[in-house]
Amino acid sequence: MHGATVISIGNLPVGSPLSSGHRGERVKHEMSGPDPAITIALLDRIIGAEQSLVLLRCAERELLREQLRLYSIRTGQALYVWQEDAGLRSLRDGQLPVPGSRRFADALRYVAQSAHFGVYFFSGYPQPFDATLVPLLRQIAKLGGDRVRRVVLLDEDTRVPPAVEFCEVGWNAGARAQPRLRDGRWVRA
Repeated sequence: MHGATVISIGNLPVGSPLSSGHRGERVKHEMSGPDPAITIALLDRIIGAEQSLVLLRCAERELLREQLRLYSIRTGQALYVWQEDAGLRSLRDGQLPVPGSRRFADALRYVAQSAHFGVYFFSGYPQPFDATLVPLLRQIAKLGGDRVRRVVLLDEDTRVPPAVEFCEVGWNAGARAQPRLRDGRWVRA
């Protein structure tokens, strides 16, 4: 059994290790939104994750996708979304799909071979993962080097096979960031 660390993002981390695992640690972070600062904090957690495979527990995927699209347009950040019917598309412009990325396994191979920074959000993928996807998911989880690439699995009921290491993050669209005192005024940021 993998270990778990629970961290809540708002002001300060409040979690502690619950147990240790034999193949690394499964880390769980709790986030809230739709505050833009929370969206930025969520992306920071995803990009800073120890594993390149991130499981994002999110009940409101459309709201999250819209927040990420607006952020990508504003900042130019390389964020992509994959859906079974459309393939892999940039959230910034979203017009043309990445060639050969319609199938889930092909899109994962594209990410593994990509030479560029990117955060890839997947939803609507086949579950449970079959035996042919497990080695590919393990390869994705261990991506490293100078090129930061993160694969984010968005479906609420996703069960990652035990042989695959991943980081788990939660995102709650109904909550807001904790207020902070700045220049004599209370602000949410």
